[in-house]
Amino acid sequence: AAINAGCPQDLSLKAFPVGACSRTVFGKVEIVLLRTGGDAFRMEVWRSFSDYAFGLLAEGAQDAAV
Repeated sequence: AAINAGCPQDLSLKAFPVGACSRTVFGKVEIVLLRTGGDAFRMEVWRSFSDYAFGLLAEGAQDAAV
């Protein structure tokens, strides 16, 4: 998953089930991560870090697609 590219947290369904929410890091920024589905997440990040977080997600998605 794209989030795994920058998040050290165990995001397996067993460790982080649907409905789970935690404060963690994504790359160099602090985020709030909520699992909304089996492979769906909601990430909240301060607006000033949004470009950085989006860029890291885009990189992770490209790496995951290869």
